Amino acid sequence: MKTLKFTLAFFTAIVFLFPFTANSQQEFKCGTDEARRKLIEQHPEILQQENNLEQFTRDFVINYYQQKGSRSSCPYILPVVFHIMHQGGIENISDAQINDAMRILNEDYNKRNADIILVIPPFRAIVANVGVEFRLANIDPNGNVCNGIDRIYSVQSVVGNDYSKLNSWPREKYLNVWTTKAIGEAGAAGYSYYPGSVDALYSTPNRDGVILLHDYIGSIGTSSPYKSRALTHEVGHYLNLKHVWGDNNEPGQACGDDNVNDTPETKGWLNCPQPVWSYRDSLGTHTISPSKLDSLWNANPLFVIDSIYRSAMSCVPHVSANYQNFMEYSYCSVMFSNEQGIRMIAALNSTLSDRNNLWTCANLSATGVDDTTYEKPAPIADFSVTKRFVCLGQNVQFKTATDASEVDSYEWTFSNASVSTSIDRDPIVQFNTNGWQTVTLKVTNTAGYSAKTKTELVFVSYDHALFQAPFTQGFEDPYVFNSGWGSANYDNNNTAFTYSNQGAHAGTGCAVLNNYYATVDRDVDEVVSPGYDLTQLTTTQRILTFDYSWASTAQSFALHTADSMNVFASTDCGVTWSNIYKKGTHSGTAVLLNAGSINGYFTPTNAQLWWKQVSIPLSNVLIKPNVMFRFQVMSSVGGNNFYIDNINIGTPLTAIEDLSSVSVISIFPNPTHGDALLNLNLSKAGNISVKVYDMQGKEAMNVFEGWLNAGETQLTIDGSSKLSSGVYTVNGKAGESVIQKKLVIQ
Repeated sequence: MKTLKFTLAFFTAIVFLFPFTANSQQEFKCGTDEARRKLIEQHPEILQQENNLEQFTRDFVINYYQQKGSRSSCPYILPVVFHIMHQGGIENISDAQINDAMRILNEDYNKRNADIILVIPPFRAIVANVGVEFRLANIDPNGNVCNGIDRIYSVQSVVGNDYSKLNSWPREKYLNVWTTKAIGEAGAAGYSYYPGSVDALYSTPNRDGVILLHDYIGSIGTSSPYKSRALTHEVGHYLNLKHVWGDNNEPGQACGDDNVNDTPETKGWLNCPQPVWSYRDSLGTHTISPSKLDSLWNANPLFVIDSIYRSAMSCVPHVSANYQNFMEYSYCSVMFSNEQGIRMIAALNSTLSDRNNLWTCANLSATGVDDTTYEKPAPIADFSVTKRFVCLGQNVQFKTATDASEVDSYEWTFSNASVSTSIDRDPIVQFNTNGWQTVTLKVTNTAGYSAKTKTELVFVSYDHALFQAPFTQGFEDPYVFNSGWGSANYDNNNTAFTYSNQGAHAGTGCAVLNNYYATVDRDVDEVVSPGYDLTQLTTTQRILTFDYSWASTAQSFALHTADSMNVFASTDCGVTWSNIYKKGTHSGTAVLLNAGSINGYFTPTNAQLWWKQVSIPLSNVLIKPNVMFRFQVMSSVGGNNFYIDNINIGTPLTAIEDLSSVSVISIFPNPTHGDALLNLNLSKAGNISVKVYDMQGKEAMNVFEGWLNAGETQLTIDGSSKLSSGVYTVNGKAGESVIQKKLVIQ
């Protein structure tokens, strides 16, 4: 129990906290305590580091009073960088909103906030001017002029955990602030670690800083004045302040302490109470109207403590609750206390987590936040689309993600589109080839320019089905992702679906997501199919099946993995998608893991024990002439590789074995200037058809139709006389099973 500096002489009025007013808007919830708890579970040695910092802080406070608050030679100025995690939506907040957040932060830490006049009388004498200033960095880690705002297009915007903290700038030079669309800690608006929690652990320097929802930044734009103090609160944690009620996220449950002498113990507040002031004298108890409170307070009459207040509302007898503290949840926070301010200054003088380097004169110059004038930086190009999947000829609306205040001109470059260039801010174009499209944006102002190219932002499909179901995709073709199928690596990172000739369940090929090299949690990668005509499927054939194999790298990974798999279907070229299957802990269903724990790079054999088959009934609404499928995997750090094979649309007939019954062994030569030899293999005799289709899905050649015996058969494709130059698909169909192979005629 701390020693309170409050005495009865200071309390010349009493707060009766009778019925209080609940907030009509959502509560602010901080995830710091929960994030810290999880970190301590993994690294209990953190507790010793925190204890070391606590001892340093106690000594610093004593010396601070003895030296009467002497300051260092350099001002306490902290360089700040905002990392705006977004997917092109409203979460890509404006520069103006960020600047507004910085204004509020500086007002709150320097006792300049206008609502400081609302502090209730018992605490007016201890309101802190912390004396810490925050400035957006003007020089980035590479020495380039910047504006302290780093915009990052990433699916991590909807994840919001430690692994979502992309592109961390060195913590010894910058206070990193990440803003996101969602936060991983359930119900939290954001969180930050204490300096002692992230001092020396491997990888934690990149976790150090503040992460907040975009609509809790500043008071304008997507936020509001009601939520504008969240950043002030989280920076308090960053500078080693606890919640006023202590180290937990359960205000109102039990009295707690924050190790600060001048903040009374409290249960914590989830709302702003309506105080009723009264005093008792020889004539009885008298209620004081708020309008007369100040004059009576200043007159300093002798009031006595009332027992109702002590028993009902206060953890400490004769002491008011500091519910207006920035480290409360009350939504009427307006102040820090003096000793909270000293505690934060102590954190800035400790070597733990490099806080002591932030405000050195050398670092202020290196980050461009000294008093030197810096030129306006060149804009940073970025952009998004309103629809990621479209058909040939459909409109695609591009949206620049660069703040408009930074840009003087825009220059777009498109491949295979209705226009090759555009100078519009948000152009609309149509594409005339299928697959992923390449788009470049160049933005310019008086300081210079930057350009960005994206190759997996827009996927264009044919406006008709390429293939007739039943159909089997065995991933035997090394060029499968260049012939109708697409591999989507949205964050353009080091994990993506690719063709592999290792680990197939049947045949020689499969698709693999190289998650062994994952560096972020809940990374989204996808396999996207071309269109299929499902109208010829019988009732018994309306089923989608596939095989997958997935392992972890840790024995306990299956208990906490966020990995999941979803399958989507679209009947309108990807404009809208319906979820037809989901599995994994993040999806709220069974664990996706099926192949156990593999310490090294996981490659399954074709044995069934490594594989799991999924069967998905296809509803009547999907029996359409042009249906696409998306196989989405959300992977995590600690997982291993994910394999998918044998995607079958429609039930094969039993006369021919599924998938392995007909395999395109090879087409040689390919590419060819003329004829080519096609090798087929049948495990059972049956009726076979081999046809060649152009990229519009039209039949270009009937190579063979008839009965073939089991074993290997060689057929000739007469390309020299019947096919013009171009790209074709060769389909080998045995009963209801189909295998495809790409053919190039030069």
